[in-house]
Amino acid sequence: MVWQQIYDPFGNPVLSTAMAATPVVVVMLASLAFFISRHTWPHCWPWVRLC
Repeated sequence: MVWQQIYDPFGNPVLSTAMAATPVVVVMLASLAFFISRHTWPHCWPWVRLC
């Protein structure tokens, strides 16, 4: 059995590339949000061991 690969599932190269990049962009933005929130916490509260 031969499987056919579709490199342009939406029929538009720009749309296909944007949809393929969506998970990567979401993970990068989530990582950035975590990094920013981690470094903007009130630093070194005695009961918070994140410092």
